[in-house]
Amino acid sequence: MTYSSLIEIPEETLECINGKFVVDLASDIDLRRERHRHPQSNQFWVHLQAVFRQKLPAGQILHGSEAAMNHGDANLAWLQWFLSKMALSQFTLASLTARIQVLRASCPPGHEREKHLLQLQTLVSQRQQRLAAQLEKSDSLNQAQVHCEQVFARWRTGHYQRFSPAARCYIALEELRWGMFGDVCRAQQAIHSHSLVEFVRERAIAQLACDIGASARTRHFYHQWLTFPPATGMMDLKALLSWLGDWCHGEYQPVTWSVTQSWQNIALGMPRICSASRLAGSMVDEIFHLADAD
Repeated sequence: MTYSSLIEIPEETLECINGKFVVDLASDIDLRRERHRHPQSNQFWVHLQAVFRQKLPAGQILHGSEAAMNHGDANLAWLQWFLSKMALSQFTLASLTARIQVLRASCPPGHEREKHLLQLQTLVSQRQQRLAAQLEKSDSLNQAQVHCEQVFARWRTGHYQRFSPAARCYIALEELRWGMFGDVCRAQQAIHSHSLVEFVRERAIAQLACDIGASARTRHFYHQWLTFPPATGMMDLKALLSWLGDWCHGEYQPVTWSVTQSWQNIALGMPRICSASRLAGSMVDEIFHLADAD
């Protein structure tokens, strides 16, 4: 398996990749120091950029962005193009807004880059307003449940089967967090958001237990949950997983960190013997409660 096939094959495409790619692209603009990534995660990020670069029509990247390119702001030009082509979630757009505000605050007044940042911020704001209006007009709670059913149907029918059992659970949760489900959770009152998250918790626990052929409370040594099945391209899948989970920290999200950062020793807070209920429940808490608060 190659990185390109991971992105291009519809049955294996992860919707959260687009959102995280765009956010990481913005985060890399004027980065004062390189973000701490494991070499395998960084290697996947480099290859992913190459894959997305191939999606750009010849000459399209420069259209309307020549000045930005002259100032070395290639990522700004990329962002403008991807924003015009990709369907992105409110979570992605909010993350972009926060990064653009930081960049504008550090940009000298009257600098050419400020104009391009303002254009980008306006584009993102317009997309956010349209999405917010759509959420208000539609039955958003029902849409969140439909999205949840779609993600768990993909898990149940084997779309994530080349990952470890715990990684399948993680990927399903990230698909929800970066998509419609996550947007609805963040837009709803606390009582409705809590209900949605608890619904996901029940589904995740049940499916994870089913994958390993045990009851939800049967405990297994952690290796059984984290071991990938033998498959072509397993190292590429691990690199993808490491990149998707590079937001987490071993001390604050020990289960998610242990599941995604397979190149490292497992975190101290990761239970050595655990059930599907403990494992999936912890990841739900770490992803939907801690990740969004960062």
